Amino acid sequence: VDPDSPRHGGELADPGSPRHGGELVAEVLRAHGVRFLFALPGGHISPVLVACEKLGIRVVDTRHEATAVFAADAVSRLSGRIGVAAVTAGPGVTNAVTAVKNAQMAESPLLLLGGAAASLQKGRGALQDIEQLSLFRTLCKVSVSVGTVRDIVPTLRGAIAAAQSGTPGEGPPKNNPGGDPKNQPREGNPKNNPENEPYGGIVPTLRGAIAAAQSGTPGEGPPKNNPGGDPKN
Repeated sequence: VDPDSPRHGGELADPGSPRHGGELVAEVLRAHGVRFLFALPGGHISPVLVACEKLGIRVVDTRHEATAVFAADAVSRLSGRIGVAAVTAGPGVTNAVTAVKNAQMAESPLLLLGGAAASLQKGRGALQDIEQLSLFRTLCKVSVSVGTVRDIVPTLRGAIAAAQSGTPGEGPPKNNPGGDPKNQPREGNPKNNPENEPYGGIVPTLRGAIAAAQSGTPGEGPPKNNPGGDPKN
C-alpha cells in the first residue's frame, strides 16, 4: 500500500481535505481493533507511523523488516486478531519476504503495509523504486498497490477481510489417484535412457541454468536498432 501524503509526492485527493493518506490508514487499523504496528521506520511510511501514534496505536520499532513481520505474526497467533507490519520501499519490502512466507505457512491473518516510490517518479530511478507486488503474489491472498488517496480505505478494508477469511492458496481438491509419481514404476528399460536414472535430470538442468545466467540480461529482448545513438543526446 502506498499511502503517500501530498508532501511525499503521492496522488492528490480533495485539496480541501485536512487529512492525508497516513491518517486514513491509521483510522482503518483502529476500527479493526489493531493495537500494535510493528515497523522499521522509513520516509515512505512515516505518515502512517505518525498518524498511528496520534490515534493510540503503539508503533513498535524493530531493527529488521523480517523481525517486524515475525512480531506481527506472533501477535496474530496469540490474540486471534490481524497482525500488522509496515516497512519502507524497495529493500524494506524484500527483507520481509521470508517472514511473510512464514505467516502464510502458519495461516496467520497478517497485513503488510509496504512503502513505494511516489507515483510520478516510478520507473524514473527514484529512491528504492522496484517492482514489489510480483514478489508477494504467490505468498498473499491479496497483493495490491494503491494509487490514489480515495482508494486507501476500501482497499485496506478488503485486504483485512481477505486476510481474516479462508486459507492462503486454498482451492479445489486435487485428484492424484496415482500417488507420488516418483514412487511409480518406470516405463521401459531405464538403462536405455540416462534421464531415467536417479538424479539424471540434474546435469542438463544445471547446464541450462548456468548457460542462461551467463548470457543476456534479465528481461532483455531482441537487439534493438538505434542508428541515432542515445536519443537523449
